[in-house]
Amino acid sequence: MLDGDMRESFQQEVRIMKELDHPNICRVYESYDHGRHVFFVMEYCAGGDLFERILEHSGWH
Repeated sequence: MLDGDMRESFQQEVRIMKELDHPNICRVYESYDHGRHVFFVMEYCAGGDLFERILEHSGWH
């Protein structure tokens, strides 16, 4: 569980994420705080997992 200062920091971070609008950053449209869980409504980004793409291009499998 987050204490008061950590919760406020987290909420500030979520507010910043919602304000970001950049073509190379996945957009966060909404968030729902349900106690121990936070749910995000985010932009759908087709093309798969970024980590997998990095591995493919680096030659590591």
